[in-house]
Amino acid sequence: SDGCSLFYRSSKFELLSEKNTTNKNYHHYTTGNQNCIVARLRHRHLNNQVVTVAVTHLKSQQNEECEAIRIKQVNQLLDEFLKHNNDIRTSNSDDDVVVTVNDDSKVVNDNTILLGDFNTELSSELVKKIRMTNLTSAYDNDDSRMVTTWKTRGNNITARRIVDYIFYSAGLTSKSVYSIPFDDIQRDKLPSLRYPSDHVLLSAKFELSR
Repeated sequence: SDGCSLFYRSSKFELLSEKNTTNKNYHHYTTGNQNCIVARLRHRHLNNQVVTVAVTHLKSQQNEECEAIRIKQVNQLLDEFLKHNNDIRTSNSDDDVVVTVNDDSKVVNDNTILLGDFNTELSSELVKKIRMTNLTSAYDNDDSRMVTTWKTRGNNITARRIVDYIFYSAGLTSKSVYSIPFDDIQRDKLPSLRYPSDHVLLSAKFELSR
């Protein structure tokens, strides 16, 4: 099961709304059991600022059919941004819409974080589509030592890839990220005794404007 979860500190954030939708219940999530969570959180102290956080785990396997499914899944997720925040705006006119749609484009323009295992490379149409929404990666994905999975599978084929991402909008400032243990991973690959997952832990700290 390609699950995902979202945790927040209730002493700092109030949950305004949350969608936890299994992809098979979405019109465009046509296969598998992947899911996504979209939550809208209000900071209790910083002028009641609102942050929208979405976490997902997209379809795996590297072929054209699966990439097409992932693109549909991301389109559905971006549409969910719009619907989710329009629902909130209806009940609270002081909230800003996080995603606006101009023709066929979707632009993220508020305090928004999108993260997860996207199962696709930097050069993919999917990542290009996300970047067109004005979301930025918290990590320097052009760094030669950047990697999120590096494993050996059948027939001793070793694959080093970047498929996990933390994207954020211009309303947030990225202050720091968890460093990638490149040397250890290069030597032992993933999973290993020290790093038991087949993916690297990514973590980022953001600052809200005051």
